[in-house]
Amino acid sequence: MSIRKPNFFVVGAPKCGTTALYHALLGHPEVYLPHSTVTGSYWITKEPHYFSDDLGIEDWIRVSRAEDYEQMFAAASDQPRIGEVSALYLLSSSAPRRIRETCGEDVRIIILLRPPVEWMRSWHHDCLRYAHENIGDFRAALAAGPERRRGRKIPRHCGYKGCLDYRGAARFSESVERYLSVFGEERVKVLLMEDLNRDPIACLRE
Repeated sequence: MSIRKPNFFVVGAPKCGTTALYHALLGHPEVYLPHSTVTGSYWITKEPHYFSDDLGIEDWIRVSRAEDYEQMFAAASDQPRIGEVSALYLLSSSAPRRIRETCGEDVRIIILLRPPVEWMRSWHHDCLRYAHENIGDFRAALAAGPERRRGRKIPRHCGYKGCLDYRGAARFSESVERYLSVFGEERVKVLLMEDLNRDPIACLRE
């Protein structure tokens, strides 16, 4: 039997409630999401980042081989919705096109957002926490953005080289537009983190 491909994606943004949505959908009887899956040398619980090949994500974090990615969905049975959650897809220029080429044009996309300045502070804190960032001062990290776009001032141990340009990553309107242009408004749902926090049941129904 052939392995089924995902037909919906939660593409981000990071730090906007994607993990909470993942765990809520994980228990739905009509949804399959990869969880606690060993694929080759990878241990995948949520985010393979497979389609974001332009962000400089190291292979020790990202699933880069097609056979490993496909194996993540081998356990899916008759669930009508096969999903994948990778919050960095929203920041990737290549992910929308690659998702459509691999999984088809009828894929559904879910996007979660929060106010950009609030998001940048949260993302900077997360990058510091996981040692991808070495500039502790938020304003100084923002000021380093132009240099980092040129590949400079990036810590050697950073696993997310393309995601330390905080202002660039926070241009959510451009990121959302990429998905709308590839999949159309009828296949893209944008939710706000504040709505998910205020009324999670209503967001899950949507």
